[in-house]
Amino acid sequence: MEHVAKLLNDMVETGVLTNYAVFGAVAQMRYTEAVTTLDADVLVAVPEPGAWDNAFINFDHTGWFPAPNYVVMKLWWDNFAPKFLPVTGDAQGCNLVATRSEDGGTLVIKAVNPKDQATTVEVDLKGGFAPKTAAMQVVAPGSLRARNTLAEPAAVRPEAGAAQLNGKRARFQLPAYSTAVVKLN
Repeated sequence: MEHVAKLLNDMVETGVLTNYAVFGAVAQMRYTEAVTTLDADVLVAVPEPGAWDNAFINFDHTGWFPAPNYVVMKLWWDNFAPKFLPVTGDAQGCNLVATRSEDGGTLVIKAVNPKDQATTVEVDLKGGFAPKTAAMQVVAPGSLRARNTLAEPAAVRPEAGAAQLNGKRARFQLPAYSTAVVKLN
């Protein structure tokens, strides 16, 4: 146990951890007799995640912040529509998915621009769907290294974007390294 304590203290001194707590098999005591173990159970607090940012939600005792992948997944889920639609044509190097609501009254376009430059996307709508309004939410942090932190928990977040309708054509701009949801009603 002395070696474990020294290792943990060294990790705090070098900044790998901000704090730690050693605990035992407390939950097991309710069901078994106490026994001596040779392991150490350790809860750790890490500094801002940086390269170790692989959790959807990061937190400590003072607050929480969503990782960029959580921000995008939540945006996708909040704009779920179950019926997939075919997407054809030149996507300008972007990834596009189109879905329609169960009642057919809303068309949702989810777009990702993986390039280091902005691009304009135009979508021609086929069939009897003739939307009257277009709304867009975009996540465009400007860098692939952009992260939320405890100090700045909303650095990467959805913001209102601009999508235009011209008859049965929707047009919108995707900034570099961005993702967006365009809802047509």
